[in-house]
Amino acid sequence: DVSGAADVDTVGNPGVDLAPDQLAYIYFTSGSTGTPKGVMCEHAGLLNHLLMKVEDLDIGVAETVAQTAVQSLDISLWQLIAPLLTGGNTRIVDTEVLLDVDRFVADLAGSRVSVVQLVPSYFDALITALERHPRDLGALRVVSVTGEELKREPVRRWFACQPRVGLVNAYGATELSDDTMHEILDRAPDSGFVTLGRMRRNVRGYVLDERGRLAPLGATGEIAFSGVAVGRGYANDPERTREVFCPDPFRPGQRMYRTGDFGRWLPGGRLQFLGRRDQQIKIRGFRIETGEIDNRLLAVNGVKDAAVVATTGNGRNKVLAAFLVGAGRVADHSVREALAGHLPDYMIPAYYHWLEALPLTESGKVDRKALVGLADTLGHADGPTVAPTTPTEQRLAVAWAEALNAPLQGIGRADDFFALGGTSLSAAWLVVKLDRLVSLAEIVAHPVLSDLAAAIDAGPGTAPTLLRPLSSAPAGRGAPAGVLVCFPGAGGNAINFLELARELAPSGIDVHGVELPGHDFVHGPQTLEGVDEVARRVADELGRSPAAPLLLWGQGEGAAHALALARLLEDGPSAPPHRVLVGGGVPGGIAGLRERMGRARAMSDKEVAETLLHEGAYVEFDGLKPERARLLGPAYRHDIRSTGDFLLAARQQPADHRIATGIDVVVPADGSGTPGVSGDRARDWRFLSDDVELCELPAAGQHFLRTRPADAAAAVTAALLRPPLRPREETMPNDDVPVSRSGDAGGLSGRIASGPDALLRADVLEPQLRFETEALLPGYIQLEKVLLLEYRRLGLLDGSQVGAVAALLDQITPGAVAEEAGESMSDIAFTLERYVSRRLDEVPPAWHVDRSRNDLQATAQLMYGRARLLDSAEALVAFGRTAHRLARRGADLAMPGYTHMQPAQVISPGFYFAGVCDQVLHTLERMESVYRTVDASPMGAGAMAGQELAWDRSRMAALLGFSRVRTHALRAVAQRDWALEACAEFSMLGVALSRFVTDLMTWGGAGHGFIDLPDQWSGISSAMPQKKNFPVLERIRARTAHLTAAYTDIATGQRNTPYSNSVEVSKEANAGVPAAFDTLESVLRLFGAVLENLEFRETRMRDACAAEYLGGFTLANLLTLRAAVPWRTAQVVAGRYIVRAVERGLPPSEPDGPLLEALLAEEGHHTDHAVALLTDAMGVPGGLSAKTSDGSAHPDAVRAMLAEQSSGFDEAAERWQTRRKRIEEAGADLDRRLTGREGRQQ
Repeated sequence: DVSGAADVDTVGNPGVDLAPDQLAYIYFTSGSTGTPKGVMCEHAGLLNHLLMKVEDLDIGVAETVAQTAVQSLDISLWQLIAPLLTGGNTRIVDTEVLLDVDRFVADLAGSRVSVVQLVPSYFDALITALERHPRDLGALRVVSVTGEELKREPVRRWFACQPRVGLVNAYGATELSDDTMHEILDRAPDSGFVTLGRMRRNVRGYVLDERGRLAPLGATGEIAFSGVAVGRGYANDPERTREVFCPDPFRPGQRMYRTGDFGRWLPGGRLQFLGRRDQQIKIRGFRIETGEIDNRLLAVNGVKDAAVVATTGNGRNKVLAAFLVGAGRVADHSVREALAGHLPDYMIPAYYHWLEALPLTESGKVDRKALVGLADTLGHADGPTVAPTTPTEQRLAVAWAEALNAPLQGIGRADDFFALGGTSLSAAWLVVKLDRLVSLAEIVAHPVLSDLAAAIDAGPGTAPTLLRPLSSAPAGRGAPAGVLVCFPGAGGNAINFLELARELAPSGIDVHGVELPGHDFVHGPQTLEGVDEVARRVADELGRSPAAPLLLWGQGEGAAHALALARLLEDGPSAPPHRVLVGGGVPGGIAGLRERMGRARAMSDKEVAETLLHEGAYVEFDGLKPERARLLGPAYRHDIRSTGDFLLAARQQPADHRIATGIDVVVPADGSGTPGVSGDRARDWRFLSDDVELCELPAAGQHFLRTRPADAAAAVTAALLRPPLRPREETMPNDDVPVSRSGDAGGLSGRIASGPDALLRADVLEPQLRFETEALLPGYIQLEKVLLLEYRRLGLLDGSQVGAVAALLDQITPGAVAEEAGESMSDIAFTLERYVSRRLDEVPPAWHVDRSRNDLQATAQLMYGRARLLDSAEALVAFGRTAHRLARRGADLAMPGYTHMQPAQVISPGFYFAGVCDQVLHTLERMESVYRTVDASPMGAGAMAGQELAWDRSRMAALLGFSRVRTHALRAVAQRDWALEACAEFSMLGVALSRFVTDLMTWGGAGHGFIDLPDQWSGISSAMPQKKNFPVLERIRARTAHLTAAYTDIATGQRNTPYSNSVEVSKEANAGVPAAFDTLESVLRLFGAVLENLEFRETRMRDACAAEYLGGFTLANLLTLRAAVPWRTAQVVAGRYIVRAVERGLPPSEPDGPLLEALLAEEGHHTDHAVALLTDAMGVPGGLSAKTSDGSAHPDAVRAMLAEQSSGFDEAAERWQTRRKRIEEAGADLDRRLTGREGRQQ
């Protein structure tokens, strides 16, 4: 169960060791056999590409890179990660912003984006927007274009309107860890094309002739690459791997990848792209092989031969056109439906042309070049069209041609936008293209070109209606066979039901989609309306519809609107609906509504986009963007909240919402339409109607309206044949629902069967239960087992009863607890009780007698704290030993010590890191006190009031691994000092570690360079390769601040909740202790890895010591001890000597005896050993050896400290291991006693 995974604090390095040749990721790209190819790339290739982007795009500190791609495209990796390597920022652009090019332009300027990457088609749209409305783009420095061939014309247009913003033409392949070549442009090229540029870092490129030999300069050949960027091959596909991945014949030991692209070398080392060798093409940002589509077309009944080509039409975007051969023509929609069951929508051709035979070349192969020309000529047209006549019609036709990528001459005034292949995406693009002359709703309402033009010319009319007709009655037809009204899911719109309407057109059923208020793609604020108001407006509009059986379809959350409308129609004078169809169910089921509402309420717009992507509600927008225009942000959150409130109210007050109309729950047979729900998927709806039927669609997938509209249409026609509604039977109001104490919905908790209030559940109970199942469940199960033994000892349960309950406890999982909690949201103690009770043939009467939930909760939380303290102590020991090893390595080295960031005196890095070890040992010692607090069992204290049974509290404590019993009942169950004490220790350690990190940053700075880290842990400026940054140290220092924040949270929580012991360890109120432990362990892992990889640069240390006067304090001491100069006078003389020596340009290694003697004489003192004094004081070895006291930087003193600390770490490790062993042995003893193997009678 991963339902609570989003709430787990995952900040920090996971501590996983990575090798350069280790697999980093697998991205899937289309294959020619119908099976996608999973490209395997390694960490070395990934990192090489990231560094390439950093260098070529000059991504530095505080730079912002826009992420415009989703995670299913490999280009998203560098957009997300590369700026983080240099201390920059990643701005994930909301997809609704990308849908509106004008908003995207404003976002670029307003968010100070420095670097952005786009596909050529969107780049073209961006240029058009800037040409229409010129503006400054703020901090934008460079635009990278990738995914398809970049033509010269858009480059020329770009520099005409944005001459100061550079371009980078990026070329590569998924098999090559993304891009391998960059052409960096500051003006349009003089030639008629844009080259691919030159090879980048650690990559070698070839152009190969037909025999695999290197092609000469200027000769055309296949482009291939070798080097670290080349991936391993295709996952579980050795045959296709061998076809394109092979050993590099020119560089032994290297892999080579043959791209299948044609190109040629140009003078100057640049590469020109000349197209694909095979049928592999890119459509809307996706690389596909048309052979895969050909194969699927040949499987369609009636198709004997097929070939698919890409046509550029007017040159804006590529679209697919299919040429088919068969005895008779198969309807286009039937072909589309057949393909939709196997292919994603971007691989489904837009146009279908039937020929007597496919054209062939002289060699007998399909002449695809001829088919491309034919596709450009035919477009979508199969017959003559009536040309647009009015200026508005002509303007619309031009825009349609661009939106549909069709020849202008093929657009007629009687054409239907959606019949020509228009989608919600192209409709949204059309709205932008026309500068919002029309809205998305108007395109849906008037899809015929002449009708839309007439609506535009008529100007604003009456208030817009919600019902959008998606199918029209054929001429001469009488009353429709039925009317279907469709309500979309969260963030959806009427266009979602277009394919369903097309399927139902032959059956005579009129289909209307509901365009929810506030969901259109228009400027300005929009009003969002609740479920009841939408239902009322639709009911009013239906009053004007022809008399016919009415069917209501609610997709996902749209079920709420459909049910509200059904109840409204049943209660009113209009004819009631014939049937309600619930499409796909509600994600997560009714039981998951509160959680879904809570998540939506807290979601930002970008999190909405991520959720919709995860749920599959996206298709491309010039590279995989959302299908609908206003799915995101306010509309989505409103839909989740308003429909959730309605359904929860219906659950709590079913009498006010029940309908007599029957309900058909239409779901895919594989369950993918209702994630998180198992079992009887019609059960969720039976509280609303006595007539509920489950209609399962075969292998439909979650988004069957788009992929399997024929199956959905069959469900509609079947619903139309069902008998009409029965009179509704009123049920008793919720106030009369009895308290249930059986194993049913109310459970053993005795709560009202209807469950808690929706807000209480979403904001309080669900987070608490989620935390308990994630963190406390093992402790609760162990507690239940201990109580079983006590019941057996007291003679209340026999051995068989104990064994039966214990066996069921062992089967419990977090998912089972969450499901068992159900609507009542009982706490974990009651939920466990109910889980076991439901599964026992007979519940022992005495089970759970005289027990306290407070005892259980308090004990389980202490067990959680105990476990986290053990883990953190072990992490501290491991970190301390790492610092100890580094201290031993640096004990004999000398380096400048720093006070207030200035060189002060000679120390050794060993002395410094011995101080780190001392701090860690001090923290471990203080944690011992914290552990003693949690090592006292409160079990059996009796809810602060005492209990009736003679519990053996000492025995229970021992079986739980506690060393003692906390006797005072109030203190036992309200104990929470340990949380504050632990966080206080972590906070103090964080302050110390932050100071250590700051010192390391000083040492590693360009002016010192005393330490070094491997490149994998560093950031290097492309413009200043001599400068090496350590951003990881900044991250560690930032995370130490979170430790203090956690302490503040706990202190505040304890002050505000004086009698609760749950706040500080529960994520219901604040992150608290879990966050503190997680952050501490993250800091220790990351800092430990840094210390493990840190290297001392001895030469730089020695040179710095020789260059700096670090012995002034030692010189003053020696003057007093050897020359009897008074201490205060000796300080003055030492200081004057350093000032005069620096003024004369003397280094510390060249002692000036006469100068020192003269300075002493000025103060009335004399020495015959001036040179010796200076040598001993200023020399590097002397600087360390002069420090003779214990605990000093003298190498011997450092080694003595380290020996003592080594023993300290060993002893600490042994103590903490002993504690863990005691707990583990107690658990094993508990299991032995439960199974009767303890060896003595209990």
